[in-house]
Amino acid sequence: MVYIMTNLDDKKSQAFRWFRTLRDLICAEFEKIEGEMGSDAAFERKPWTKPESDLKGGGEISLMRGKVFEKV
Repeated sequence: MVYIMTNLDDKKSQAFRWFRTLRDLICAEFEKIEGEMGSDAAFERKPWTKPESDLKGGGEISLMRGKVFEKV
């Protein structure tokens, strides 16, 4: 049973890294578009957590306010 948990933890870690990389690639493309249009807008990243409840969760939010994209 320990093997199953380790395997699950490995898969969670791998998925976390994959989604973070995807997010970074998407954000970079939005920043590139802004830059091509003369804007120096960049994403701000902030950690967040769910308010206290039975549900756990949280992460990091990425937000940019630019000239091309008002809010993304």
